[in-house]
Amino acid sequence: MQFGRIIALLVVMIYALQAVEWKPLKRVEDYAGDEYNLKANVDYMEIRLFKSKRSERANKILVLYKKPLSSYPQKIVTGFKSLAKKYSNRDSYLRIRDNGNLFFIDTNSKMFWSDEIKDLKSLLGEIDTPAELAMALWLGYSSDWQSYAKRSNGYQIRRVRIISKCMDDSTTGVVDRDGNHIMGNDIRHIIRTGCSRRKATRFVTHKKIDYESYSDIAIDSDDNIYAIGYVNRDKTYHSKGYVVLDKYSSSGKLLWSRKITGVPNIKVVNGFAYLIENGKTTVKYTSRGKRVSFAPIKMTVTPRETQRVSPTLQVLSDEKKNIEISIASHVVGKKGSIYVVGAEIFYPSGIPDGSAMCGNSGQVYGAVIAKLDHSGATLWVRVLDRDD
Repeated sequence: MQFGRIIALLVVMIYALQAVEWKPLKRVEDYAGDEYNLKANVDYMEIRLFKSKRSERANKILVLYKKPLSSYPQKIVTGFKSLAKKYSNRDSYLRIRDNGNLFFIDTNSKMFWSDEIKDLKSLLGEIDTPAELAMALWLGYSSDWQSYAKRSNGYQIRRVRIISKCMDDSTTGVVDRDGNHIMGNDIRHIIRTGCSRRKATRFVTHKKIDYESYSDIAIDSDDNIYAIGYVNRDKTYHSKGYVVLDKYSSSGKLLWSRKITGVPNIKVVNGFAYLIENGKTTVKYTSRGKRVSFAPIKMTVTPRETQRVSPTLQVLSDEKKNIEISIASHVVGKKGSIYVVGAEIFYPSGIPDGSAMCGNSGQVYGAVIAKLDHSGATLWVRVLDRDD
């Protein structure tokens, strides 16, 4: 009997030692070049990606190094930058994705080229850093994993996706030390935090104006939120509207609101909020919402990733299950928190099923802004003017 208790205690201790500590997994381009453990004979590496095989310029360059390129003599730097891309006759699935070419400098300052995945994996060696994990997943066209946990034989990976109404699904997998991705069979459906009675949701109703939706979002270095929204001038069905820029704290408190023109995108740089239309900055605001003058600058808006949060999903439904959230845009903040904006749609007689027999008499819109943690669990939601 005593022996059985000892065995049970050992099992508990082993599981305790193996408790999963999930950490956010970044995109491969978000890791610094020195976060990779290159093999002993490699000092600097670039993976140059091209829109097509005929493209002259790389549209993205991934850099990995022990010593930066700037530390080399100018002759080597110039020679390395001038290396031309070329392609082997190997099958496409054996070559680096996105028409990629691999260039590297060894410890003797000699330069080499390849376009094969096996060569890149060989130069990385064992997968033993989060950056190398992201690279292994990226090579396998599987870069939508959100978090990882270190294991003795490699890494465990996980993604959580919103699937419908109150449900998430959680999928795990494994990447071994050789960079082989093994799809897991641990697929679980999870009830979203605060969903059943919407404890995390606060409804906001204005007396005169009527928010219909938010269309774009950006955050600053403190996770303060800037959102572009559309507002009707009154509560009538076909009233004329206008566009606003709203600033929220990371806890969901409205800090200020400004009426703006056009339907711009928003970008925050060095604490200033810029409105962008057709690649041109039109207006600049301070962190306190003051409009200020500025010299014209060119600014592009990076397309949002859609792997983590699908653009149209049914989430956060109430007990009647006739709520739909259409997510227009999202950003990822500190500690992997996900901020989303869009519209909440209430169907008085049930969500449409695409048939003429559905019997829906109408739908009611309200603007939505929400914060999820890195695993997709709801932290807070604000629903504006869903007057039903």
